[in-house]
Amino acid sequence: MKRVEMLFLMVLLLFNVAGCSGGSYAISIGEIESSKNSIVGEYNSFSGDYFKKVNVEKGDSYKVSFSVYTEEGELTAKVMDSNGETLKTLKDGDTFTLNQLGTYKLQVEGEKHRGSFALSWE
Repeated sequence: MKRVEMLFLMVLLLFNVAGCSGGSYAISIGEIESSKNSIVGEYNSFSGDYFKKVNVEKGDSYKVSFSVYTEEGELTAKVMDSNGETLKTLKDGDTFTLNQLGTYKLQVEGEKHRGSFALSWE
């Protein structure tokens, strides 16, 4: 039993350090990738949502930037607080500053979107 408990703790630690990302989406011919400071995607079709959680610690400040290329469909990005409330809906070229302590969810939402995007924070 101790081996199972130790494995469980290691998995929790990994998710805590790496951050959480995911979503519910359908994508064809392409991909969406996330890294420490960005979510980028290029595809023929994306519908649904993809997110990454970002922790802002004391003294930190992140500038969130969003750019999108659209051939058809729609794509937006949202900045949400830890309660799931939308703080800002971003469109192409928009920025938003995170400077309050907390955990934020940065999410892209597509509706039959064909094209590419970059949601980044520094």
